[in-house]
Amino acid sequence: MIFDFDYTIILHTLIFFSAWAVVSKILLKSWYKTEEKRHLVTKGAVAKSEELFIASMQLEKQSEAIIMKTRRDGVEKRVMEREKALRQADKIRMAADQKAVKLQKEMEKKLLLESKNFRIHAQGELDELAERLTDKILKRDSNG
Repeated sequence: MIFDFDYTIILHTLIFFSAWAVVSKILLKSWYKTEEKRHLVTKGAVAKSEELFIASMQLEKQSEAIIMKTRRDGVEKRVMEREKALRQADKIRMAADQKAVKLQKEMEKKLLLESKNFRIHAQGELDELAERLTDKILKRDSNG
């Protein structure tokens, strides 16, 4: 037989388990402690990162709300400024129209006055010219 059973397997098994017990007490115990510490540190970092993520989401919502409010305020201000500019333009146009009407009336009065003066002056000159013409015609007739 190839395999000789002389209790060496039992001896080697006992040596293996005793070595396993010693190694697990010395090495694995410190390994588990280190892993547990790493897990606690990582767990704390993950919790902190989740809190920061939630805070960043809230900050993003607040920022979006501020941006939307600023945009609405900008639109409202632009509309108000446009209306104000249109009112000012209307006032300027009305003032210009009133001034134009006033100037037109003044010019019409001035034109009427000048035409009246021209008629009076022309009437006087026409009478004088008619007299001269009459005198010349009469002088020709009497000379002729």
